[in-house]
Amino acid sequence: AEETEFIHAIKSVYPGLFKWIAILPMGVTVSRQHREAFQYADKIITTTKITQDSIKNTWNLESEHAPYGFDHAFFMPKNLPKEDFSAIYCGRNTQMSNLPSFMLAAKDSGIRATLHTNMFDEGENDLLLLKREVDYDGVSLPKRYISVREGISDSEMNDLFNSHSVYVDTSMQSATAIAMIEAMATGCIPVGMDIGAMGEVIKALPTEFQHFIPFETFIGPRQEEYAVISRKELGRTLMNMKKMFEDDSVAFVEKYFPTVKIIINAKNSGFAGGYNEGLQHINEEIYCLLNSD
Repeated sequence: AEETEFIHAIKSVYPGLFKWIAILPMGVTVSRQHREAFQYADKIITTTKITQDSIKNTWNLESEHAPYGFDHAFFMPKNLPKEDFSAIYCGRNTQMSNLPSFMLAAKDSGIRATLHTNMFDEGENDLLLLKREVDYDGVSLPKRYISVREGISDSEMNDLFNSHSVYVDTSMQSATAIAMIEAMATGCIPVGMDIGAMGEVIKALPTEFQHFIPFETFIGPRQEEYAVISRKELGRTLMNMKKMFEDDSVAFVEKYFPTVKIIINAKNSGFAGGYNEGLQHINEEIYCLLNSD
């Protein structure tokens, strides 16, 4: 708010001094001070539809929607410098109810997992106690109290994402969707809920890279909204992705059949889905589909 008020003051005194283009990221909360300042912006750009609708319905501010776009190259094996399949969990304090489900899903699927959360306190949010209850040594706890994107350097964050294969987010707060994009840039495949800005990020990907966790919505005692994920469904998703990463058939074909073009999908889309994906890479008039059956 301080930055926008500062720009607002300059524009009020020198309206033609510069052009102000305000770019609002995912899930930004527009306060009264923001609204008064943004009225002086020459243009407002929102990166998600949910933000555009929010400032339009709440403050009657018009904006241009410029969604983020993603490329297949994020997910190719050459961009996945992983020694073993592993997942990193990103969560905010309002959605800590999903943390045990993630830890148990990691235990069920036998994968290495890391918690990246801003809740690490003794007592109500005691992760050491929770880890003992889950009884799984494959889960690593945060080294210190941090926020999702504060209290940790860019290089630390990059190293953290680089050492994992999958990014799991079960937060309803859209701010974590920015961390999701940063994880994707290092080669992590995102797994999240089809809700808010996070859903928009995942839906912008090709279908074969879209992994959503089923959830149920509940209203808390103070009318706060919670999305509770399914441990069973998350465990099944992680297990299927683990099998894909551990499959060495791609390396075998590349070594012994170097002239074969390989198309790598992030999930099994079935018989028809596999053919449809492959045919998009063939620029010929006639196709011959050979089936092992």
